[in-house]
Amino acid sequence: MLVDAGMPESAPMILKEIEDRFGVGAQPKAIVLTHAHFDHIGSIIDLVDKWNVPVYAHELEMPYLTSQKNYSLPDSTVEGGL
Repeated sequence: MLVDAGMPESAPMILKEIEDRFGVGAQPKAIVLTHAHFDHIGSIIDLVDKWNVPVYAHELEMPYLTSQKNYSLPDSTVEGGL
């Protein structure tokens, strides 16, 4: 199982790491998304296109994953809004 899909355009790095650790042709049985921030879902489409595995996320994240809702704006008083 792969947890999260990294930053946009990180699929080649993720694929290489999986291959290096588990062998050529290895793939997870599923991908679990912890939440829909860009740095956690950035390469999901590329990875699913390559592996064709199920993707799981908590039901409360679905509106964010499907662009039906946006997260609240960052609080600039906490870590500069990061």
